[in-house]
Amino acid sequence: MNVRYSALDKYRQCKQIARDCGLFIIEKYGYYLVYRILKPKNALVKRTKDMDALFRFMLAQTNTK
Repeated sequence: MNVRYSALDKYRQCKQIARDCGLFIIEKYGYYLVYRILKPKNALVKRTKDMDALFRFMLAQTNTK
């Protein structure tokens, strides 16, 4: 069964997955930037403009289908 998500639902789900995996997402200059929480400095993991690419990446991080 295919589920269709709105862009806002995808973004919220991505933010939740990120929190659960020790990541965080920010939106800057039209890009979605995914960072891994590290000390002393956070590391950039992914940069994309496309919400669908961000959603697929976050699902791949958790091996979720």
